Amino acid sequence: REMPLKAAFAPVDAGDAAPVNPKTLPTPGFVVKTFSLADSQKWFLNCSSHEIVDRPQSNGRKEPVDDAYLDAWCLSNVQVPLHVCSRRVTVDHAGETSTAVDVVFNPALTQRALEGKQVKAFREHMCTLAVTHAEKEYGVRLDKQYKIIRAIYKGGRGDGSVPVPIPELVEME
Repeated sequence: REMPLKAAFAPVDAGDAAPVNPKTLPTPGFVVKTFSLADSQKWFLNCSSHEIVDRPQSNGRKEPVDDAYLDAWCLSNVQVPLHVCSRRVTVDHAGETSTAVDVVFNPALTQRALEGKQVKAFREHMCTLAVTHAEKEYGVRLDKQYKIIRAIYKGGRGDGSVPVPIPELVEME
């Protein structure tokens, strides 16, 4: 039985005036804090996940790799699909203007970056990809001396920790 349309678009939290379809929201993972080398502005890269992003593919066969491969080889010899979302201007805890960007990965990667035997390896690889792709997407040079902070999401709705819908998924509705 399908969910009634009204329920599917229920507000995600009481502080939001506009209803949001939960299917358009990324799942928070971890946050990379870095700085623009041009103006020293703080950037928060939300490494999040959504099932719309494909699994990593083996370089040789161009087929999705399974969980056993990821558990054994981490992200060696694979191509990692990801999506860099629109950047948002936000304010950090000190009241300074900063930039927040969601970098969305397949849930299999974010899960391994949060728990398991190879958390550090997955996080390092995902951080490098997030920084590199944000730089390409926005034509900015970011400091490679990033830091993973304790937050799971920055620059969102409500208190800032509630994810923002993925714009391309909202457009498809």
